[in-house]
Amino acid sequence: MKIIQGKPERALSLEELPVKICNTIQERITDRILVIAVKTALKPTPNVPIIWIIVTQHSLLLCSTNRPHGVWREYKLQAIDEVRHTSATSVNIIWNDLDQADFQVIFPTGTDPNWLEELVREINLRK
Repeated sequence: MKIIQGKPERALSLEELPVKICNTIQERITDRILVIAVKTALKPTPNVPIIWIIVTQHSLLLCSTNRPHGVWREYKLQAIDEVRHTSATSVNIIWNDLDQADFQVIFPTGTDPNWLEELVREINLRK
């Protein structure tokens, strides 16, 4: 997985997301409630653009603006044991399943640390 630096971005509603991501996830967010979304610096494969981490009432989505690869991963918040803000530009997701490796999410340099604190708080409140 590559780390690509880009412009930090955050969304607190579906309307604030890039249109391609909004169109991709609308069918998965039936209650139309987006809690928070933050653009990451993760580029999983050459074919998948940089992904956003999106928190809804019940799920954590990793999505890109690439329609065929729109939702790269989807997790139920109940599968998460804890999320920690581990550095100025990263958070670590720790799963309930001990056999599943922790997942480090890296964000672009310059991402507001308050956004990451808010992301961590919202996930930990809903899990």
